[in-house]
Amino acid sequence: MQLIYPATLINQLSPLFMKCSDLNLIFKKFLVTLFLYLVPVIIFSAILIAIKYFLPGVTKNTPLSTTQTILSKE
Repeated sequence: MQLIYPATLINQLSPLFMKCSDLNLIFKKFLVTLFLYLVPVIIFSAILIAIKYFLPGVTKNTPLSTTQTILSKE
């Protein structure tokens, strides 16, 4: 029984991927497009989370001065 290592398997399959270069190109374009769409979404959501947790008075409908007066009365 012969052991098949992943590296040798990839080396055996690489001519298959080289032949279908169109598929490889489509896959690369898909990955780039996915990356370009996901990066702004991740950055935007990180900014929203930061605003929500680090500036809790801003996310409420009351201005900061009103929040401070409410806190000072208590």
